[in-house]
Amino acid sequence: MTRRLGLNLLNTIQISKHQSAVQLSDFRCEWCLTTVSNSVSGFLCHHCETILRAPYPACSQCGELLNSAERRCQHCQQMPPAFDYTLAFLPYQAPVSYWLRQAKDRRRYEWLLRLGYWMARYPPAAINQVDAFAYVPSGWQKRLWRGFNPARIICEQLAAMHHKPIVHKALRRRGSTPQRGQQRQSRLLQARQQFASGQQALDGLHLLLIDDVLTTGATADATAALLKQQGASIVGVWALARTPPPGMPIPMPQHGCGLPESQA
Repeated sequence: MTRRLGLNLLNTIQISKHQSAVQLSDFRCEWCLTTVSNSVSGFLCHHCETILRAPYPACSQCGELLNSAERRCQHCQQMPPAFDYTLAFLPYQAPVSYWLRQAKDRRRYEWLLRLGYWMARYPPAAINQVDAFAYVPSGWQKRLWRGFNPARIICEQLAAMHHKPIVHKALRRRGSTPQRGQQRQSRLLQARQQFASGQQALDGLHLLLIDDVLTTGATADATAALLKQQGASIVGVWALARTPPPGMPIPMPQHGCGLPESQA
């Protein structure tokens, strides 16, 4: 408990330092390397922010990209997930995918603060109707190696900026089988086996489930079902990034980029 409180305090201090430093001095845009005096994100120029946040048609329930005028994808029409809606801030492709891999695979904690701060500046329209936040728990092996849970770091950033409580013990993770590279059905099966209810009193709450990357929605489906079993009436998903379906990349204009050539 003492260690957890210490980590929470450290996270809060680091988040506050990042927010305070955003507009203190000029910086170079992380994508085009242009010198910038201020911006919404604090690490990108306005032009790059606009390009990366270009709107795209997506399913209102799961956030998957659509190539039609329908509001919901075929998956959600035929087998609706347990969560009620999805808010995906960015598409999961370069350079966003590169920055998140830096955070998760190379323990570059500062990238979560940068991206989380930018995400927090664009809250959902119904944020005032949300009672509390929850987050997808990491497996203990990944927490041990990284030293943090990416979804929790982002959740704490969002909660601090929007003055929302966090439900910390509503979800438990029983396993940590890697899902990267797995197909949709395999992910669904694994997700149902890996998570368990925390037995919290969530009666009638409107919860916003925070995650870093939403791929098939299997994890969000399994965890949202557990939150509703504990009494939550509405569960939305607020993800930093959404993976495009296979073979359907989001068109991204060519742009000067500070990424290594292999990652751009």
